[in-house]
Amino acid sequence: MMKPFTRETLHRLAIHRLSKSGVVVPASGIFDATVLAGKTGCRMLVVISRFDLQAYCQGCFAVLNTLSHSLVNNWYDGFTPAVYMAGNPAKLKEKLAFNYLTPDASAGWIFRTDGHEVKTDRLLKLLRTRQKYVPADTSFPIVAQGGGGKQIYIRFSISDLPLHQQLIHITHTLMECIIENIISASDILNISFADNIMETDPVEIKYTRVHYDSSNTGSLKLYAVVV
Repeated sequence: MMKPFTRETLHRLAIHRLSKSGVVVPASGIFDATVLAGKTGCRMLVVISRFDLQAYCQGCFAVLNTLSHSLVNNWYDGFTPAVYMAGNPAKLKEKLAFNYLTPDASAGWIFRTDGHEVKTDRLLKLLRTRQKYVPADTSFPIVAQGGGGKQIYIRFSISDLPLHQQLIHITHTLMECIIENIISASDILNISFADNIMETDPVEIKYTRVHYDSSNTGSLKLYAVVV
């Protein structure tokens, strides 16, 4: 029988995640953007010309392999504020020092750990759209030529968000699962999208993405589960 998540469960999971970064939860127990204020140990900028879910997920794995051990450790400490820009990485690789470009150059990643913003070309604009990306359920190996590993099931509840907000939850879920060795190079990802994932049995879960609910101040929301 499924055991639905409760507010208390979400609160406990959020505190566990925050504890990895040394964040002190307010006595009020309220979670919002102010909880993460000042945590800027690592910054990430992603330039996207065309969003392809499979290429992007495989890129998240590949980019972590290019980063130093200290930079990976900074992921948790700084909560890695992410900025998503609309642009053509293929035309910008001479101007921007990308840590990684997808093979089709549809996305490029840049990381900084010195606390400074990433300087970008003036032609780049923030990826902001009211259009919602409505992805289809999909399955693919985490490494393009990989396979033969275990089956990983990721369920997202992000379909009501615009693309740039969806990317935040997709990126953090993938990066943290890779860092924590929940996902490896040989694994097959099975990604699905649903309006409600609160009914998932907690016993089966390897990872949860719990974050403050941007549409409901002071509340938490379950955005992703990995089983």
